[in-house]
Amino acid sequence: MLIFTSFIEVKMNFAYKIRMKFGTSYNEPTEYQVQQIATELINKHLAGLIYSDSDIFDIVKKYCPSAGTYSYKGQDQSDLNTLLALARDVVNEED
Repeated sequence: MLIFTSFIEVKMNFAYKIRMKFGTSYNEPTEYQVQQIATELINKHLAGLIYSDSDIFDIVKKYCPSAGTYSYKGQDQSDLNTLLALARDVVNEED
């Protein structure tokens, strides 16, 4: 069975994962921030510059000043590969 996901759902899922993992405020990341984070994350990953969650946190913090200041119950502990896959989907949908 194939599941088709809209581009809006992809962005919302990526934003949710960022919010839960990196503790951004409820109104971050915005659609613009999602696009910027995804693009920089993929570019740095392709350049071999992503080694850990702290590398991703630095990117998120650059675009979302609230990163690291919120904590959510039942926090999603998405791994690096999940975030990269979602970022790739966001960037690919823009092309």
